[in-house]
Amino acid sequence: MTHAARHVRRENPNPKPIARLRRPVLVGLFGSLAALALAGCSANFGSSTSSVAASGVALKGNVHGGQQPVTHARIYLFAAGTTGYASASASLLNKALPAVSTDLNGNGYVLTDSTTGDFTITGDWGCVHSTDQLYILAVGGNPGRDPGTENGAISLMGALGTCSGIGPSTYIVINEATTIAAATALQPFMSDAAHIGSSSTNAAGLANAITTAANMVNPSDGITRSVTPGGNGAIPAATINTLGNILSACVNSASGSSTQCAGLFSNTTIGSSVPADTLAAARNIALAPTQNVSALFALSPPTPPFQPTLASAPNDWTLGINYSLGSGPAEPGYLAIDGRGNVWVTNRASEKSPYNADDSIVKLGPFGDILSGANGFTDGGFVQVPEGIALDDAGNVWVASGSSNVLRMTTNGANTSGFPYFGGNYPQGIAVDKFGNAWVSNFGNGSGTDAMYIGKDGFTLKASVTSPGFQSPQGVALDSNGDIWVAGQGSNSLLKIKGTDFSILSGSGSGFSGGGLSLPSGLAIDAANQAWAVNTYGGSGNASLSLFGNTGVAVTSSAYPTVARGYQNLIAIDGAGTAWSPSCGPKCVGSGSSDTVVHVAADGTLLNTANGFRTPGLDAPQGVGIDTSGNLWIANSAGQYNDTNGTVTEIVGVAAPVKTPIQAALKLNLIGQRP
Repeated sequence: MTHAARHVRRENPNPKPIARLRRPVLVGLFGSLAALALAGCSANFGSSTSSVAASGVALKGNVHGGQQPVTHARIYLFAAGTTGYASASASLLNKALPAVSTDLNGNGYVLTDSTTGDFTITGDWGCVHSTDQLYILAVGGNPGRDPGTENGAISLMGALGTCSGIGPSTYIVINEATTIAAATALQPFMSDAAHIGSSSTNAAGLANAITTAANMVNPSDGITRSVTPGGNGAIPAATINTLGNILSACVNSASGSSTQCAGLFSNTTIGSSVPADTLAAARNIALAPTQNVSALFALSPPTPPFQPTLASAPNDWTLGINYSLGSGPAEPGYLAIDGRGNVWVTNRASEKSPYNADDSIVKLGPFGDILSGANGFTDGGFVQVPEGIALDDAGNVWVASGSSNVLRMTTNGANTSGFPYFGGNYPQGIAVDKFGNAWVSNFGNGSGTDAMYIGKDGFTLKASVTSPGFQSPQGVALDSNGDIWVAGQGSNSLLKIKGTDFSILSGSGSGFSGGGLSLPSGLAIDAANQAWAVNTYGGSGNASLSLFGNTGVAVTSSAYPTVARGYQNLIAIDGAGTAWSPSCGPKCVGSGSSDTVVHVAADGTLLNTANGFRTPGLDAPQGVGIDTSGNLWIANSAGQYNDTNGTVTEIVGVAAPVKTPIQAALKLNLIGQRP
């Protein structure tokens, strides 16, 4: 295929596939945070425990509401639960010590002082494990009002991190900005302030979420960062600060029944989940970021305490961190996420100005820092026109290369024995099975082979499968039975292959059809072993999603419509079983600003507004994936044949966590489920 032909395929209705990923979860919808507000808080925080893990480390800090100190606020120190999502947190303050008071639920706390909002926690706390993930709460208090005022609606939070990382020099600032960052990053793990936790098998996801919160707002000074600590991520500071300003109006009022608090709580109510404090409201904003956006924006006080701030209401309240991929040309296309939360991205740099750049694979850490060097991994020059990417749980990185080879690299970017495998005709989608072998689609399919089965030794083709009439295969996905699904963009059909003997399960001819299939590209499998296909639809029409049961029968006769206009290519399924798919809109073919992300429930219900999610920074988005923290990662190609470099956007805490890589989820039967 010529260079010009690739250009047409990318920007016209021939998008890109993704092996399969997932999306966000709405965990703990019915939790209430209000119970923390007063001395008689009704929330059950769980019994506190002490050990020598961190005993004796003195902590100091300050609580501010807007620019006002909050005096006589109760300070609670908690370790996140480890027995399940939204499991009970553990109170850490030692109630036997005289400096620690006890509330009616048996939880220890200390008070901020009567003038500056400062607090001190001396040697009166301890963790059960050095790896416990800590957070801190400030509840109630006087936000600079008349003496004796107690605003029970104040509930502010700070994410601290791993217990062993707390040292004698630790200083903590708790304010509305730290609350927004923590509530957003931890939304997939919380139901209320007393219940923030993860399963014992997803400790890394919880830890990464807490670190992400601290990377957005510095816990030592409470100031929203403009750039991530790694130096290449642009923080949505104006959005975080605007949300902090909205909370501050309630925090700085006299009581929870004030006009400011009433407006906040009414506009952040989700069904029967009615907030009674500011942390509950922040959590609900993160849970439903498209709800009452303009009404909430109007609640910001006339003199906003946090700057910079948004000049007008956004499309939604999602927080997207945009990461550059280095100083060279960057056109990210596909991405995949490994077991440590690292994000692997294909970079077709040769299609950016200057056009002599080397294509590469870029590795980002869980917090967006570049781990693959200034030029990415090139596999000795064999990374050429990289398309689909997949990972195995041994740490190997598989790449389908449009230059008709398949690569397998180590986690450090080195070529592995037996690779590249040379063969196929413009390989596109790729997925790794339970045994570490790869299935690859031949988009060019001029060889007559629709799908190749490549062994992990790389030297030989283990199998090839062809079905008459099945054309232009793109996305590849495996279900929990070990069977393989391939999207036929040219035949508007799906091919299903039995993983054990490579027989075709989708009948003779082009395969499964119907269900509104139209130029299908990306594929993903959910927990019910259903196959989701993205129908790429160019021009002014809307893209759509088709859903097929495991037997190949379309769930509905027509596709699920989406708000995407232009080109929608790839898809991920989250731990709640809902689908996420970015759309590059008209911008993919020249102009426009309708880049968006759509969110669809298993019954076809659109879970976004009429505009989708339009986090600033989306720019001709292609690849999509979800990590173990519930963050949604999107590769922004920024279009072809120009000097605008693409980026990767991390939309924080908007999704339900999933097991990564996908091969590990297959082995554990966790496809479409939280780990």
